[in-house]
Amino acid sequence: MRKIWAVFAMAFVLVGLGACAGEGGPGKKMFDFKGAAYIVLRDGDTGNAVAIRDPADLERLRDMFYAPRYEKHISSEEYTGWGWWLQWYSEDGEPVEDITVQGADYIRYKDAESHEYFWKVSGGEIDTAYLDELLERAPEAGVVDLNPRMEYVRGEPFSVTIEDAAGNLVDIRDSGLMGEILDDLLGLTFVVGEASQQQPAYTVMWGTEDKELIDSVMIVDASTVWRSGHLYCAADGEIDISRLQKLLEDPPPIQQDVENARAVLAGAFDITGANNLTVSGQGASTMLGDVPEVQEVAGELAALEFTAPESYEGEVGAAFYLVWSVRDEYSSQPVAQVSVVDAQTIRVGNTYFVTQGQIDLERLERLAHAGD
Repeated sequence: MRKIWAVFAMAFVLVGLGACAGEGGPGKKMFDFKGAAYIVLRDGDTGNAVAIRDPADLERLRDMFYAPRYEKHISSEEYTGWGWWLQWYSEDGEPVEDITVQGADYIRYKDAESHEYFWKVSGGEIDTAYLDELLERAPEAGVVDLNPRMEYVRGEPFSVTIEDAAGNLVDIRDSGLMGEILDDLLGLTFVVGEASQQQPAYTVMWGTEDKELIDSVMIVDASTVWRSGHLYCAADGEIDISRLQKLLEDPPPIQQDVENARAVLAGAFDITGANNLTVSGQGASTMLGDVPEVQEVAGELAALEFTAPESYEGEVGAAFYLVWSVRDEYSSQPVAQVSVVDAQTIRVGNTYFVTQGQIDLERLERLAHAGD
């Protein structure tokens, strides 16, 4: 993930130096860590995570973010890739703060209108070596439960996505099933194993309604999970692997909010003012800029007359991601986003739409690779 950021950073030197620093200020005014009892720190390269509860570490991290000044630069909503992700939580598991570190001198953070931007760090820097040190700390042998615990995801997730080793996906939105999957894991006591990382048979991911990841765990087998950079072994039972496999083989239908589907679909193709289209998929991603395809791709999709079924039972993974945006010399603001699932299915937000027509997937692949 950090490699993608490195590509962005080169472009940032060209377009970001003249960005307006009209927003921002000292860290003490931007961030509020009051009530934070622990931090979940994730590694952008490996996905490993650790829970940080030591008061000395919490104070050091707080001061590290408070000390510098931050200058607002360009929108980060079109960019993927990050270095370190820190989420502060209260003792009850309520979110307190959420900061993504791109490097020693840039962070990703939401502005007052909840839009994500890159912020330049000045008058100090983020100690990324210390973040790596925290990630490398191993829990003491014999520690019980997953580290960090997953209890805090209860009540938050909009969906649970299960992926097997072959890349097959199933999207679960039934609250009862989601609760059973979580209870199956939290009902066991885990102790730290000594083996090295192994290929997971299943990955379970909890997500928000906005498709943001809340948490995940990799399941190696019925008694072993990989999490937070360490292997954990169940000491008093087994994970119900058969449940996960059955869900993948026979996915439950996704019940959809069809009443609001028409408005959702209309917004998907309202690209007023857009002068850029970013096409991602098949291992490639290209910002096309102000070219005819910006309008043409949206027009061709809109002409296919999509409808939202009340119950969706098709594929859930996306083949291509399309983002229309308004770009100028200093910033980029997304105006519409569509995920193309297959030749007859798209997803807008969390709603799936189908058509009797055909989406030109070959064209989208050519566009995604146009920058190669």
